Amino acid sequence: MNNQINPSNNYTSSNGEGLRLSLTIINNLIKQFGSILEPVSVTYSNQVLLDQIYALSFLLFFLSVCIIFLIIALILNVVVYVNSDKILNYFTNKYIILLVKFNLKIMSLEILFLGGSILYFMYILSKVLHFICTTCLRSRPLSR
Repeated sequence: MNNQINPSNNYTSSNGEGLRLSLTIINNLIKQFGSILEPVSVTYSNQVLLDQIYALSFLLFFLSVCIIFLIIALILNVVVYVNSDKILNYFTNKYIILLVKFNLKIMSLEILFLGGSILYFMYILSKVLHFICTTCLRSRPLSR
C-alpha cells in the first residue's frame, strides 16, 4: 500500500519547498500513526464478533446519552458557580449564606468530578469506536 502523497500543483513558492515540507510531515505522520487504524483480525467467529459489535453499539449509545447529560449538568454548575456572588448577595440570613457557601464548595468538587467523568467516558467512547473501526470481518466462502 502506497501512503505517499504526491504534489500535482505547486502553489506555495517557486521551488515548492513549503509544499514538499508539508508533504514530508504528512507522510511521516502517516507512517507513525498508520498502524493504529490497520485492520486487526480476531480468532473467534464472525457471529461472535457481530454480537460483540452489536453490544458495543448499545454501549456507545448509552455513553453518548451520559455524556450529553453530564455536559448539561457541568454547564449548569459552572453557571451557578460563576454567579455565586449574586446569589450570596441576594440572601441576608446567615444560615442560608452558610448553606450556599457549603453548596459552592460541593459544587466545585462536582465540577471536577463531572469534567473527569466526561473525559473518561470520551476515552471509553473512542476506544470502543477504535475497536469497531479496526476489527475486520473475515469473509469465508459459503458452503453448499
